[in-house]
Amino acid sequence: MEFKRYWQSQQKMMEKNLEEKLNQFSDGTPKELRDAMQYSLLASGKRFRPLLVLLGNRVGAGEESDAIPAACAVEMVHTYSLIHDDLPAMDDDDFRRGKPTCHKKFSEATAILAGDALLTLAFQILAQSYPASIAAVCVLELAVGAGPNGMVGGQMMDLQAENHPGLYNNSNTPVLPPATSIASSNATSSTAASVKSVVASEGISKIVSSSNSEVTANITGKSSRPFAFDNSTNAHGSPSTLSDLEYLQSIHRKKTGALIQSSLRMGFQIAQLKRYGRVNEEILHYLDRYAKSLGLCFQITDDLLDVEGNHEAVGKRVNKDAERGKFTYPGLLGLSETRIKLNEVYEVGKETLHHLHTKMDGMVADREDYLGSLLEFVMQRTH
Repeated sequence: MEFKRYWQSQQKMMEKNLEEKLNQFSDGTPKELRDAMQYSLLASGKRFRPLLVLLGNRVGAGEESDAIPAACAVEMVHTYSLIHDDLPAMDDDDFRRGKPTCHKKFSEATAILAGDALLTLAFQILAQSYPASIAAVCVLELAVGAGPNGMVGGQMMDLQAENHPGLYNNSNTPVLPPATSIASSNATSSTAASVKSVVASEGISKIVSSSNSEVTANITGKSSRPFAFDNSTNAHGSPSTLSDLEYLQSIHRKKTGALIQSSLRMGFQIAQLKRYGRVNEEILHYLDRYAKSLGLCFQITDDLLDVEGNHEAVGKRVNKDAERGKFTYPGLLGLSETRIKLNEVYEVGKETLHHLHTKMDGMVADREDYLGSLLEFVMQRTH
């Protein structure tokens, strides 16, 4: 209950700050464009990714006010992705957050430009709100999380997988049959065995382990930032050796998990750099692992809600994934095995938080275990 009150208070605070930032930085913007930006940005939402920025900042023992510009920037990038994702050329959705989508309310051209404007405005806010050294870190984190190796790359993989999920060869031609349909949602014994095989051999570590790729960015230029994303793809951007399940996880580590991870990292690093001038890399490592579990929990639950949810609660059309031939957990594993997978990933997240809190022993940050409460919410959410 304490966490629920905290989140509700942060949602109200974020609504106020998002409107203020939009007013502050949109002077001179054409009215139609600004109206479309405001329509989508200020539509009621969970403000989940801004919350992660704020929680990361708490873990880093920072001042909440320092994290607000970054939280606004993350929500602007997220909103841009929703506007574009809803377009007819992509997911072709008519409703978002219980309202007509941006292109339905305005026009396709206006929606595209509104998304473009929110994306670029996010980086302007970061650049103008922080000292150059911290702004550079934030810009890099957001670009990595939202870019071609993150969210946008995941969206491309998701589109490629429609109606022919599975393994691809170097000619980008499917070489495995389509995944099991939702209509036969009881997973076959062979599918269940393959899932258990992956879990047994990898201990879910594929889901939460860091890639070998690194980029550097902090105030000293020495801190490494492990990519959250699987880059074992061929020249066409499709995996050359991954199984169906691994490919599905790769899509969602990028499409959903990347921006979630960047949000948490951004808040933590802002706090650490302002307070200490450096970043505690050990704690950041466990935040990365937690974020990967959280992101995968979020996406698996999202897949389940599309099958089992209702339009009013979810705020958008349901049962659309199966209609479009989307590559999803229920479609691949069946509902029962998907719930097993969700619980496994949740347990990994809980274990990671245990290690994180051990490393933070004696620190005041996150003593209420809001990160644990958030993980539980994501697993049980109905919208």
